[in-house]
Amino acid sequence: MAGWFDFVNGQTLPASRVQDYLMDQAVMVFADSTARSAALPTPTAGMVTYLVDTANLWFYNGSSWGLVTPPVIIPDTLSPILLIGA
Repeated sequence: MAGWFDFVNGQTLPASRVQDYLMDQAVMVFADSTARSAALPTPTAGMVTYLVDTANLWFYNGSSWGLVTPPVIIPDTLSPILLIGA
């Protein structure tokens, strides 16, 4: 993880900031683990994803993805906020 960055509304976001900061500070939403693996071939420890097919949050510990327990269910109204690979 690169650390934390305070994004300012309307600020231009270069690709390097997406990789270095945004991906580590966001919950990314994917249709399933196959879509997640395709989009994140080398995840970073600490990344959190939401899988639509399981309706749960998953955490990457540096070597594998694990279910966040107890399961956290995100209402359908929130799931389209950041939809990647769905």
